[in-house]
Amino acid sequence: MSLVLFGSGEFTNQVLDIDNFLIKNYNIKSIAILPTAAGLESDWLKWIDMAINHYAKFNISVIPLKVQRQLDANQSEIILALEKSDAIFISGGNPLYLFNQLKSTLL
Repeated sequence: MSLVLFGSGEFTNQVLDIDNFLIKNYNIKSIAILPTAAGLESDWLKWIDMAINHYAKFNISVIPLKVQRQLDANQSEIILALEKSDAIFISGGNPLYLFNQLKSTLL
């Protein structure tokens, strides 16, 4: 398994070269989007919309993982959806909130 970390600019033209590299070298056809870190924000689901628009440029299927809190992270449907993806993208937001919502869950 590989892990890619990079700072801001996700889902913008600033990261097209990074996306091209990852998609080509890791044969990514579908990507799960986990916006949990932004779960305290009223518009936290915007990350999914941004990802859908961005990855359409690459003909990549986006699998939305609508996980805002621990209860969501324990749904078997979320796990099944994640298993269908080639990659997972954890959007920006609050890392501590993300950790607290995912710890001790199925996800």
